[in-house]
Order: sequence, then C-alpha cells, then structure tokens
Amino acid sequence: MSITARRERETGPGIHRLESLSRIMVALSFAVLILTAANISSMLLAFLARYHTYLEVFLSLTCGLSVLLIVALFESYRRRGDALFEELSDEFLWNNSTSRRRSSDSYPESRPPLEIRLLLRSFTRAADLPMVPGRFGPAVYAAFNLLITLWTVLYIRARF
Repeated sequence: MSITARRERETGPGIHRLESLSRIMVALSFAVLILTAANISSMLLAFLARYHTYLEVFLSLTCGLSVLLIVALFESYRRRGDALFEELSDEFLWNNSTSRRRSSDSYPESRPPLEIRLLLRSFTRAADLPMVPGRFGPAVYAAFNLLITLWTVLYIRARF
C-alpha cells in the first residue's frame, strides 16, 4: 500500500467531517448576513415609521439575539474545524521529518490529492464571515447587531 493511499484511508473520516463543517459554516455565515440586514431594516423601519409599534422592537431583538447565537455557533464550528484542519495538514505535510530523513531534498515523495487540497482551501474560505473577514469578524457582527438592537429599543422607548 502506498503512502498516499494509507494517508487517505487514515484521514477519510476527518476529511468528511471537515467538509461538513465547511458546509455548515457557509450556511451560518449566510444566516448572519441575512439577519444583520433584517436588523438594519428594523432600525430603519423604527426611524422612518410615523406610528411605532412593538413590532420593530420584537424584530430587532429577535434578529440581534439570533445573530449572537449563530455567531457563537459559528465560532464553535470554526474552532473545531481549525483543530481538524491542523491535524489533516500535519498528516499531509509535504516536508515532514520522515521524508527529510529519506532524501536530501526538501520536496515530499508525493503531494496530497487535488481534491483534498481544494477541501482544505475551501475550509479556510468558509472560516471567514462575509464582508468582515478575519479573526475578529464574528465579534464585529455581534457588536454591530447589539448596537443596532440597543438603538432600536431605546429609540422606540423614547418615542412612546
């Protein structure tokens, strides 16, 4: 059995788990974006409406709290995926110590399959939230939605 085939057999469940985490994270990031847009809409509705109801407050509270929950889930999945990504990357490390011992050059005996490399790359893209990529994206979305919710509630309360 070749080294590549053995690696694929050993990491198969991990690769499938990383792929499912990537899909879940893409769905969660889309939900965060949609709920943030709904929260902004509720703020604009509260600001522009002639007669205020508690519908704007309910909508803003629902969207704001939902974003907080989804961002927490997203971060949890991102941490799990990062750990899995690290382990899979270590498995497929091209310059591992065994290949260096066998040969003097710094290139590996074989490269990971293209499908696995694409999967690893797609996870790194799925780990970013839309419009606010990076490590602090979830915190920015959470703070922004909290501010919108707080502003909407205080504005409606002041108008009644």
